[in-house]
Amino acid sequence: MTGVPGVDGILYGPNDMSGTTSRFLDTGSPEVVGAIEQINAAAKRAAIPFGAGFGGTIEERIAKGEQLILESTTMLLLTTGTDAIVTRFRACADSNR
Repeated sequence: MTGVPGVDGILYGPNDMSGTTSRFLDTGSPEVVGAIEQINAAAKRAAIPFGAGFGGTIEERIAKGEQLILESTTMLLLTTGTDAIVTRFRACADSNR
């Protein structure tokens, strides 16, 4: 996938990955975690930004090298607002520069 011309980022959903590994909604299973680690490693080698639809804190995800980070759902954004998320993201991004 990382060798396909025009692919300039990889964003995957851990729940979707769990379905393709026959471990639906078991995103912590060794099969799912292993598949995610393979994708992340391939993206890093190809210098392609990558990330997941969810999983872990912003801090953990930045530490793993993720650059494409979805931190919320529409409902959560509507009920809690975006200020706290933006503030955390900026603080984390600034400390990792």
